[in-house]
Amino acid sequence: MATGAPDWQGLNWKVEATLRPDLIYQSGKVLMHEDFESPIFKWTTTGTSGGIATLTTSKSRSGSTSAKLSTGNANDSYGTLEREISIPASKKAGVQFVFTAPPGTMKYFIVELSYFDATDYWYAIVRYVTSTHKWQHYGFGADWADIPGMAVFLAAQSSMWFMAKLSLDFNRLKFINFRVNDRYANMSTVPIRDIGIVNYEALHLTFKAIANSINIATIYIDDVFITEE
Repeated sequence: MATGAPDWQGLNWKVEATLRPDLIYQSGKVLMHEDFESPIFKWTTTGTSGGIATLTTSKSRSGSTSAKLSTGNANDSYGTLEREISIPASKKAGVQFVFTAPPGTMKYFIVELSYFDATDYWYAIVRYVTSTHKWQHYGFGADWADIPGMAVFLAAQSSMWFMAKLSLDFNRLKFINFRVNDRYANMSTVPIRDIGIVNYEALHLTFKAIANSINIATIYIDDVFITEE
């Protein structure tokens, strides 16, 4: 994939917007695009009580396959889909993805983009709360706070996909913004958390689904972009 200029008018954004205008928000360089059309050996999957991520042809946003992320068959069981990539030079990064609506048997759908700076582990987490239809972010007091303007009812229809993007500034250690479809939340004053783990310099992306019953809950994910903002 070609690399563009480090602003949203860069070549790469123009290429993606021209070829697939419904698939990408305005952004800088596209560092990674995953359409889940090949084995997910670059990703890792973990879970409890059988929670797991797999490729499936039962649903897809583009191409013929997507990632199927499932919880286990116990209350509070989970499944994750994770991947690490190089940190962008500007240390401003975004993750964009499309997904299906979490079912009622899913307690939370969580998205985390974290950064190891060789001294500390900085992480930004947002989650969709199925019972309240609200998006929240994880704050400094180890508590969750509603993201203003992000109460979004995601209709669980078999053919419907939703688009979201989370953007972060690891220089300022703050969020930038969060988007879901045409909703936009300015989060530039919200700090990113630090839990002080020494590791190596990389971005780590995690999708996580948590169940609220003994029934397996499944969400589908497709067209994941990591961008330099």
